Amino acid sequence: MENIKVLEKYSKTLKKELKKKLKSGLEINSVIYPVEKEGAVFEFTIDKTKKSKRIERKRRSVNEVVSNSSQNIITGNINSASFSGTNIIMNKNKITIIKGGNEKEEWNNKQIEKDIRIILGDKK
Repeated sequence: MENIKVLEKYSKTLKKELKKKLKSGLEINSVIYPVEKEGAVFEFTIDKTKKSKRIERKRRSVNEVVSNSSQNIITGNINSASFSGTNIIMNKNKITIIKGGNEKEEWNNKQIEKDIRIILGDKK
């Protein structure tokens, strides 16, 4: 997904909704990884530091971002792996969201609500 406006809107809306559920004094810092091919990767870190947002340089693919990210759940050679839909990795105070497509449905408010429910463990 190369449309930075769409990526920023997704990130901003998700952070706004998650912030409502956080303990006072905690902030959500974000890093957006746009890619040339389909999808994108987001890293959200929850802590007491000043809120920040960073947009990284565009990468070739989601696989490239995941291979070089600080998450330690998906490791090894993932060149032949494919990601679809929304994949969420939660580890300590970090949430990594791997989006596998560019379809409008993956980036709209309804999907953001669904992603938040997954993060919060709400099965509605």
